[in-house]
Amino acid sequence: MPKVGYQVEKMDGSPIPDDDNGRLVTILSIDGGGVRGVIPGYILAFLEAELQKLDGADARIVDYFDYIAGASTGGIVTAMLTKPSTQDGQPCAAKEINTFYREKGPKIFSEEAENLNISKQYVESYVSRLEESESTWFRKKIKGCISRAMKVGAWLGAKSLASLYSSEPLEEAITEILGDFRLADTLTNVVIPAYDVARLQPVIFSTQQVGMAKRKKSAVKLADVIMSTTAAPYYFRPHKFSVGGENYTLIDGGIAANNPCDSSNMMLWIIQTIFAMNEVSRMNAHKTSTAIEDPDYSKFLVLSLGTGSGKLDGHEVLDGGLLGWFNPLTGSPPLVDVLFRASDAMVDRCTSLILGRHNCLHNFLRVQDSTLPGNQTKLHDASKDNIDALESIAKELLNQSIKVVNPASGLHETPNGSLFVNGRVPTNREAITCFARRLSAERRRRAEQ
Repeated sequence: MPKVGYQVEKMDGSPIPDDDNGRLVTILSIDGGGVRGVIPGYILAFLEAELQKLDGADARIVDYFDYIAGASTGGIVTAMLTKPSTQDGQPCAAKEINTFYREKGPKIFSEEAENLNISKQYVESYVSRLEESESTWFRKKIKGCISRAMKVGAWLGAKSLASLYSSEPLEEAITEILGDFRLADTLTNVVIPAYDVARLQPVIFSTQQVGMAKRKKSAVKLADVIMSTTAAPYYFRPHKFSVGGENYTLIDGGIAANNPCDSSNMMLWIIQTIFAMNEVSRMNAHKTSTAIEDPDYSKFLVLSLGTGSGKLDGHEVLDGGLLGWFNPLTGSPPLVDVLFRASDAMVDRCTSLILGRHNCLHNFLRVQDSTLPGNQTKLHDASKDNIDALESIAKELLNQSIKVVNPASGLHETPNGSLFVNGRVPTNREAITCFARRLSAERRRRAEQ
């Protein structure tokens, strides 16, 4: 691979000193958020296009990142990017991500996928037993009223017990793109969290763990991992599977990321971005037999992509009752929105604390829109109009100024323009272009060794 023929600079526009070039660990982290995965899908397609300008049309996202981490819908994106090459010999192109959401989203979140069939079967079974029973003249007269009342009761009961959507369309879509590929088959290291509701413990599926426990986890199918991390409570039923004599009952990885652990070390294993960084340090320490208590996080280059969020002023949840927490009328239900947003905020704040303010500005790029209107915050609106709107939001997001996390407050803030060479805060588009240059330079450096 030829040497870099362009200036490689930091996000502030200053050139990177020779002694700082290379030796980077590259990490991509993608949030959960249902259909809102369209937003990082669009951003990744832009990043890949920039990489192709530098390194040719065959450049793929998976070629540039040491670790790719994703929870929930971010897990789908992770699996698509890292699955073994398709029939044309090329890994999945980033532009295929939003094709997946457009083609499969309406089927996964369709009216047909709703679990009305469960309640219908329950109701029909009850009515059939009632009609077969011997009835008095009085019961015959009121049987119609009873059956109608019981139909309503049975429907409400079954609907409250069942998930909003059947998992079958989702499983068909995931199996179609992943087939029988295993977690161990991914083209780069992956980190995908889930939560075991039977054990009340987070489960982190990673390529690193596969290498350390081959007999138990090398047989894990990538499709099972993705079905687990996307099993959002209320929307889909928990995903169950067995491997290596171990049984799993798993739900959305976003729940794992929100688990309040006592140990800060455990926090690193739970939050997907931080966990990826920790996993890299563990892997490098294993290779070099060195201690990992104080890894050099200044050598981490991290791109974190959000799926958008809204309601900056918080939620009105009435008196904190069931209706208040699950009211979907203003977008996604408040409880779901709070859980996902708490996860995102914790990832950002912990990452900024670990990297430090200086390295956070130069080595950590977070791209997120926190001002989505209510209609676009829904996890399950896969209509063409909504997907078009989400892509438009992602396009506009590229033109917005970058924001960095204040480690003290945890808030996203526009950095001071004086920190940049030209006195102007770059846009996300400019920052990602800069990021692409650094990724390309790192890949070329490795190829020359």
